[in-house]
Amino acid sequence: MMKEVLLHAASIIVGITGFLILNKFWGSYFVKKGENQATKEDIGQITEIVEDIKIKLLQETEIMKAQISVNNQHKLNLKTVERDSILDFHKKAANWTNYLGDVYLRGINDKNIIEITEKINSLARAFNVANDTLQLFINNKEFIIQVIDFKEDNLKLHEHIFEALGELNDLNKDEYRLIHAQTDESVLLENIRKNKKTVIEAYEKDKMALYRVVYTNYINLFDPLRVFLANLEEEKP
Repeated sequence: MMKEVLLHAASIIVGITGFLILNKFWGSYFVKKGENQATKEDIGQITEIVEDIKIKLLQETEIMKAQISVNNQHKLNLKTVERDSILDFHKKAANWTNYLGDVYLRGINDKNIIEITEKINSLARAFNVANDTLQLFINNKEFIIQVIDFKEDNLKLHEHIFEALGELNDLNKDEYRLIHAQTDESVLLENIRKNKKTVIEAYEKDKMALYRVVYTNYINLFDPLRVFLANLEEEKP
């Protein structure tokens, strides 16, 4: 729309400028030559002046068109970054949420404990970066509150997982020490293994309730994200 307005304005400028030049030229011409007809040389000069004006105005029009194109491309690039940030936010939220739901502790060893801890922390950091980027474009208070609730409940599940991992890590160390003891520690080993089973069962029971809240919060993020994407489509330059 803006491009058409500018091009129309340029056309009007060409006409007005040409008229003023011709009017000025012809006025001087008739004062000088009176009623005589214009010679071919005079007409050639007039034509040359008008053509020169047209060329200059066309050049300026092309410059304006290029500026409009650059501005539109800049807006388009920003919209592309915003769209990518929305999609990346959703991806990071999904990765974090789904991994928390997939953490099972049966048969876990020391290596697994380290891997799970590092993975959870890595996914949480990635989500925080994606969320911070999205906030550059979206300032919606209701959505921000939803994100805060989502993060808080995810962190509660974090604490639950880390607490169970810590208990299992301590029990694994005790189990390793007793296995390599020179005396018969079978009774203590049996108690440790029962305690590990108890820790895992308690973890799994409470985890389901916590994860249900986390996943509900995650699903609730879908609608505002869809709205943000739809608004971007409507705002295309």
